[in-house]
Order: sequence, then C-alpha cells, then structure tokens
Amino acid sequence: MLWGLMRNNLHNSSLAIIAATLLNFGSACGAHAADPFTDGTKYFKNKQYALASKSFERAIEANPRNHVAYYYHALALHYSKDSVAARREYARIIQNFPMSDAANYSRKALAVMDPALLKSISPDYVPSGAPQQVRSNSNTQSYSRQPQSTQGSYASSNDRLPDEARIPFTRDGGGIMIDGMFNNRPMKVLYDTGSEATIFGKNHLQSMGIPEPSGAATGTSSSAGTATKTWNMRMNIKIGSVERNDFPVVIKESMLDSPSVSKSFFKEYACNVDNNARCLVLAKQGTRAAASAASSFSSSRSNSDPYAIPFIKDDNDLMIVSVSVDGRPVQMAVDTGASSIMMTKEMAKRFGIAVPEDAEETVVNGTSGQTRGKKVQLRVVKMGAIEKRNVSATVVDNFSGTVPLLGQSFFGDSSYTIDDSAKLIRFRR
Repeated sequence: MLWGLMRNNLHNSSLAIIAATLLNFGSACGAHAADPFTDGTKYFKNKQYALASKSFERAIEANPRNHVAYYYHALALHYSKDSVAARREYARIIQNFPMSDAANYSRKALAVMDPALLKSISPDYVPSGAPQQVRSNSNTQSYSRQPQSTQGSYASSNDRLPDEARIPFTRDGGGIMIDGMFNNRPMKVLYDTGSEATIFGKNHLQSMGIPEPSGAATGTSSSAGTATKTWNMRMNIKIGSVERNDFPVVIKESMLDSPSVSKSFFKEYACNVDNNARCLVLAKQGTRAAASAASSFSSSRSNSDPYAIPFIKDDNDLMIVSVSVDGRPVQMAVDTGASSIMMTKEMAKRFGIAVPEDAEETVVNGTSGQTRGKKVQLRVVKMGAIEKRNVSATVVDNFSGTVPLLGQSFFGDSSYTIDDSAKLIRFRR
C-alpha cells in the first residue's frame, strides 16, 4: 500500500498487551478536526495517552455505542500504565458489546492482565490465534506507502518453493487478505504489490507473542511530515505451501492498518489473482505450470495482445502502467493494496477531474498518520482492452507520489496474473 513514498530513509520491552490492529481508523461521529474521536486518535498516535484518554471519554459521551472509542479509551489507559482503570474498561467493553471485535480484543488483553476477571465475565472464552480487526462505521480507507527492506537476499537454503501453490484469500476494504504463519503464529495479512518490504508493527508482534526487536532503531520511514522508527528483523514465514525462512521483515513502532506481505515474498512466481475462486494461484517462473497459467489468462505474450498489459518498473520498484481516464492518458502505479484509485488534488486538476465541493469526505489511514480526501467517480478508466465505468477514486490532501495509484476499485472484480519476468499483467478474457 502506498502513502508518501515511505520507502525513503530507512536508516524496553513494551506493555504486555495483546494490542489491536486497526485498519479503519475513524468514527461515525464525523471526521472534522473538532471531533473528539479524531483528536483522540491523533493524541494516541503521538503517545500522548492521557490526552487521548480524555478525548475518547468525550467521544464516548457523544456516541455511547461507538465500541471503537471504548476500546481506544481502554488502550490509552493501559499504555499510560493505569492498569486498574484499563482492566475496568476492558471488562465494560466485554459486558456492553460482547459480540464486537473490540470485545474480542479486550478478552485478549484481560487474558494477559487479569485472567480471573476475564473468567468471571466471559467464562466460555478460549484464546484464539490471530486477531481480527476492530472496525468503526466511518468512511475510512487504508492507504500507505511502505519502506523498502534493506536486509539483503530473500533466499534461504531452507526455503520451500513448490512449482505451484494455491492460496485462498478474502476481501477486506477491497484489499487481498491471506492467512500466514509467522514464526509459527497465525496472522491474516494484506498481499501488497505496492510494497517491496514485508511490514509488521510492534503491536502485531505483541498480538502474536513474538519478541520485539531490541536495541536502537535501524531506520525511519516518513509520511506527511511524520517520521516513524523502524527495525529490521527476520522471520520464518509460511503462506500456503510456500515457506521462507530467515526472511527480512521491517518492523514499525506501531501500525494502524494490517500487516502486509510484499510481492518479494512471491518473487519467483507469476501470481494469478482469481477473483472467481477467491484464490491466488502461484506458478514458479520458467516452469510448465507458469506457461500453462499464462496461456489461460491471455493468448499471447506479445504486447500487441490488448489483454496483456505491459508495465515498467520505476526507481521505487513500482509497476507503472499506461491508463486513460475519461479519455486522457495517465501513467499510474499498480497497487493492489490501495482500496481505490488515489491521486492528489493537483493530479486531479491536471487530468481534468472535477472534485465537487459537496463530495463525500473520507479519512485515509497510513502507517505514519492520516490524510483527508474526497471521493469522486471516474466515468471511464481504460487499460488496454480492460475498461471499467463509474470507478471510485479518492482525491487526497497529502501524497508525495509522482503518479496516481491504480487500486482495487479498478482491479477488484477482475482475474489477472502479474508476470514479473515478462513485465506483463495478463487479464482473463
């Protein structure tokens, strides 16, 4: 997922809590600056937990049914080391919103902090593997630029790379979510073609019970003027039947969105996204399986085939394709981790895209912060022979990319294969 070209400038023990991973980060109360939930999230991100707690209290008063605000209130109390109040708030969430994701996270927290209290209010609870995601009811999208790994080779002599593999996926906010094992712990992650690095937050490590990297940060990533510390570590990762050991991973101080697995994890494969079967079909490059997969998606490897879309790689290893928007030629970066087409106001103006004053507002979350945007509809978006009408796009305030992002609002209902060796995206006819 792309936001602010966060690959740039990659240069203790935390609280014992099973912390939440938030993809949608907002509130049904609204996204205006004066909104207490928005204020609370800003304070929380800046580690001003006392101020965050007060803001979330006001958010709860404004909307007593906002279980996400309750959860963040509990988490702010916990991080400010008011464990008594945090346990009380976790218990209140479980009792008042027993079926919510916030309650699931609260049970995980109490399983560590106060098992006796948890048993008294939730006697049937059995700890599960990977956490689900806490959601609010706002119109919030996930959109971020990830740093690039600098840890060297992806290959290990203990890797297991079958010629073929099938990996089921689900859709979440348009993104492709797949199940994996990370140091033998389960976690659902985003498959992100817009990132070279596999990214986790320390909060994700906490939720899986994996020790955090120690010592000083080894790098930083920047977005919208905010710098975030990063650490390098390695994990043993298994996704489907593909196993990589000692695989480089970038760890961020905290992530509000889901962890992501980059295209580099499947570096040796042509990856077919079969939306009908909801499955990633992997075929190792150069094998008979890869040739068969390519022929099933388009009849030719030639760029003259309108269903075989050529791409080039830019300096950030992004796949750049030629697209037309309402008849105007545009270069875009393919990003299956972005929920929709994304561009700045300046780009929209350059492409002749009008943004109505009353367009629906949205808050877009990245790994280092938020930016605001407005939703628009593009009448016709065309790439080769692939034509989509009334395609959702988001025009954002802050985005330092040089080209728009071609996200899931274009790709979401298509089946296609990304063939990195041939530099082609082949669509099924």
